[in-house]
Amino acid sequence: MNQFAKLTGRSYKLFEYYGHPEAERIIIIMGSGYGPVHEVTDYLNDRGEKIGYINVHLYRPFSVKHLIDAIPSSVERIAVLDRCKEPGAIGEPLYMDVVNALHKEWEYKMPRVIGGRYGLA
Repeated sequence: MNQFAKLTGRSYKLFEYYGHPEAERIIIIMGSGYGPVHEVTDYLNDRGEKIGYINVHLYRPFSVKHLIDAIPSSVERIAVLDRCKEPGAIGEPLYMDVVNALHKEWEYKMPRVIGGRYGLA
């Protein structure tokens, strides 16, 4: 990502957090769905909520360390929104990676994690 920034002048993180610094609820999402999530985050935070989201810029290879570093320690609930359907699986790919990362590296009270899908028409 550092090399990309040098070449293009645009800087991205693998997992980019946006929202309240002490968010209680966050969404983890990748792709075009982050735009509406960004607007809702601003709207709810302006009304006293403690909300945030993580926009996944690079999914594979998946970096557990970078994801964990992006999640505020105050988080109590996480919604992971995938843009695919895995018939017969116990969860969608991003959801499963987030749950596994939390179980492997999270040092705080374990947040409740739910999965969902968007953009499947």
